[in-house]
Amino acid sequence: MYKEIVVDSFKETYTPKSMNPTSTKLSALVNNWLNQASVKRETVFLLGFGLKMTTEDVSDFLTRVLKEQDFDFYNPDEVIYWYCYSTQQGYHKAEELKKKYEILAPVEVENTQVLYGSNLCLDTEEKLIDYLARLKSKRVDPISEKSQAFQEFTKLLYHAKQIIAGLYQHDEEEKGGDKVWTAERITPSDVEKVICSGIPINKMGNLKKMSASILAKHFSQKRFSRQRITNILSHKLPVERFDLITLEFFIVSQEMEDDDPFNRYKHFLDEIQDILLRCGMGEIYIVNPYECFLLMCLLTDCPLAVFSEIWEKSYEEGEAEEA
Repeated sequence: MYKEIVVDSFKETYTPKSMNPTSTKLSALVNNWLNQASVKRETVFLLGFGLKMTTEDVSDFLTRVLKEQDFDFYNPDEVIYWYCYSTQQGYHKAEELKKKYEILAPVEVENTQVLYGSNLCLDTEEKLIDYLARLKSKRVDPISEKSQAFQEFTKLLYHAKQIIAGLYQHDEEEKGGDKVWTAERITPSDVEKVICSGIPINKMGNLKKMSASILAKHFSQKRFSRQRITNILSHKLPVERFDLITLEFFIVSQEMEDDDPFNRYKHFLDEIQDILLRCGMGEIYIVNPYECFLLMCLLTDCPLAVFSEIWEKSYEEGEAEEA
């Protein structure tokens, strides 16, 4: 019954079955959406158009169901979607506005001027276009080297590599070796090995599939693999808040290992909120299972050990369930 309702509504609103080209039938896609534990953020926006949802409905879906941040008013696509839901205009209007944004001349804004605040009012297309023009002057492609998120990522990654080099050096000295470890010698594989030490690997040396873990539903692909690190560094993937939060968690867990857990927790929050703010990302969202998990780990005596043990146990439980 739900499947029929969604399919009929998509046809009635002339909403495409996907934002990207696909040969899969709409009925099969809807079936998939209804049976999945979670869907992508992009799918939520598509459903917003297909089911004639209001901004409040989509907002609830993002924050309460996906447990992610609300509409990102620093992202032109999401601003356009928000405007279309609030004025009850369909997907094709959104596409038209996205094309207008592409050829829009940026309007320079002073660095001190706040673009997005509680007084933001986008109730007409003119106001929307004006906001998008100002946003365009400040926005940098999140995949590019110039983006704030990429800069923060490389800074945190280098810091994490320094810590890992220190750990390796300590092991080297203990076994009487003469190898000298520096951050430059640490590869994405080393970073994966240390941060994802609790996740078992397969015969090919890759992390076991996420689906084998009972945390798959809650963490939806939140794993700091060497492939992910390499893809970000080669600009094939944008930096996400998950990447920054995981690296900062690792750094704080090591540098404040012997500190009082509450001080460590508070220091982490102060640091990461500043980083996320600089990147135009929402602050720590405690309702998000992964972010909540890291915060709980920080309040234990050995955060990284607890983090690893829980990941390890999730795979054992997953295998037990399969058996």
